[in-house]
Amino acid sequence: MTFKDKSINKLYAFAMAAVFALVLAGCGGGGGGTAEDPTLMPTPQEMCVADKGEGSVIVDGMCYSATEHASNMCAAAGGRYEDDGTCTSADQIETEKRTTAQNAAMRAYEAAKAALAAVMDDASHDMDSYAMAEEALNEAKAANAVAQAATTSANAEAAQALVETARDNVVMYAGMVTAAATKAAERVVQEAANAVAMTKADAIKAEAAQLGTAASPDAGLGGGGGVDADDAAVPAATTYSMTIERDRMGTTVKIADTAMAEDDDPQFMQAEDLGGGTTMHVRDNGMGVEEVVVVSTDIETPKAVAFAKFEEDLAGTLSQTLNVRKDGVTVDADNPADSFDVSAAISTVADRLSNIMAAGFSSSGGGTLTYPADNSATDDKDEAFEATGTYNGAMGTYRCAASSGTCSVTYDAEGKISAIGTDWIFTPAEGATSDQLDYDYYNYGFWLKKTTDEDGVLTYNEVETFAGSSVAASGDVSSVLGSATYEGGATGVYVKNVYNSDRTIDTATSGHFTADVNLMAYFGGNDVAVSNQNSIKGTIDNFTLSGGEEQMWSVAVEGDIAASGGTASGTAKGGDGDGSFSATFHGDVTAAADGTVPQPGSVVGEFNAGFTDGSVAGGFGARRKMME
Repeated sequence: MTFKDKSINKLYAFAMAAVFALVLAGCGGGGGGTAEDPTLMPTPQEMCVADKGEGSVIVDGMCYSATEHASNMCAAAGGRYEDDGTCTSADQIETEKRTTAQNAAMRAYEAAKAALAAVMDDASHDMDSYAMAEEALNEAKAANAVAQAATTSANAEAAQALVETARDNVVMYAGMVTAAATKAAERVVQEAANAVAMTKADAIKAEAAQLGTAASPDAGLGGGGGVDADDAAVPAATTYSMTIERDRMGTTVKIADTAMAEDDDPQFMQAEDLGGGTTMHVRDNGMGVEEVVVVSTDIETPKAVAFAKFEEDLAGTLSQTLNVRKDGVTVDADNPADSFDVSAAISTVADRLSNIMAAGFSSSGGGTLTYPADNSATDDKDEAFEATGTYNGAMGTYRCAASSGTCSVTYDAEGKISAIGTDWIFTPAEGATSDQLDYDYYNYGFWLKKTTDEDGVLTYNEVETFAGSSVAASGDVSSVLGSATYEGGATGVYVKNVYNSDRTIDTATSGHFTADVNLMAYFGGNDVAVSNQNSIKGTIDNFTLSGGEEQMWSVAVEGDIAASGGTASGTAKGGDGDGSFSATFHGDVTAAADGTVPQPGSVVGEFNAGFTDGSVAGGFGARRKMME
């Protein structure tokens, strides 16, 4: 009852007391005043109706609306008063509760049956859990039967709880069956992946067994090498070649195969830039055979140098020397050269034609065009053809410097310059520069071939490592003195295993890696102990796998230098047996005028090694570290 209801009912009580007092006064009781007419005062019933509407009643001195009174009467009979004004009886409520419990029990039982049916095909993966699920389903079935036969809601609800508990158990054990089936399926997939990785491990072993001899030739790009099933030597491919270029936009690696040079032949395409000078290249013949090359290089970005200081090659040949004058005045001490004889340079090296760029040189088709020289008969005029452009990236002006007549330019069918005549000169603009290329760089990496059969099974058929340099091999290093430290990197393929407690392979993964190389080469001379002379040792470590994982592998390299050939070889130990390495020194070791013999500038090579949890094969390159 609300505060308002209580207040109103108190008012009724007060009003009734007042009416009673008035009646007494009218009968002469009380004081001597004149009695009020009681008919002028509202009755409690009238006040109740006025407050709560028609149909309101007073029960036990309390005023109730018609709805409140009906609700109270329904509740007193054990019923439930509904919003529509009807009263659901206690018997009806009991029936509803029993029916609700029975329906819930049935739904739980059906859910249990569905959960077990869903894992029926996977039962063999966990028979114990499946049997427990069946037992729980039987419990659910029995409890549901009790629920459906119950005559009271209490019995139905108790049975419902048993059904739902049994259902939860069915779902739990069915989940265990599913987990076991999922694990089994994953294991099948992992076993297939393991088998694929093992084919790469076998390919690594085959590469490691190649000794670079006629009976077991080594190979690089294109594969081959080793021996076939009849122990016959397999020659290495000779049709593959690789070129490396770098401009300010980045490094370009091109892999060509002269045996597949037609337009409709599959070509190697760069698939990914792996960073740090390492790129991946792929060729797929569309018939299940794919070749992959990963190559690393230390080629550097070109550096701007003054036009006349541009060097044509590693020997430092200056190919853009200013050797003529634009105004035709004889070159002497007072009139030094300010221009470059383009025609003479092109006649020496035809490839320099690609250095010529000028809007004034253009043709819509093939043929030879002529351009006028200065007419010596007209002193007040300069008729010589001039065109602004660039030579090897340097801004300047092209001019026909013939003493008379014309200068010619020949174009191919695409309108590109294919030849130029004599007397063309180029005057570079003040401060003009050309990009000096890096001519001294090495490369290393691996080539592999993999095939996919009609069933989708992948096999790594062959792995070959390689290493090379843009500069010539040092050759005989017997005159080189002292020791030298070489630092660089390595790139190759790996297989990594995770073992079970019984040393069977749980998982085997494979991919490519990068690593760091640190070598110490001991040549000859009094500064090197006799026991160390013509030896090399070092480590290959800080392995990073293709997924970005850092691997705590380390390879100890140790071997001998064949001084007369400028090569080295020996063991590469990773902790599981002895792998091997081979290397070649590169860089000029010709004695200077003072007799000093320079040490080789770089060393490149190949290696393979086994670990307690995997194996690797790769190429490496390292550059001599300058003394600080």
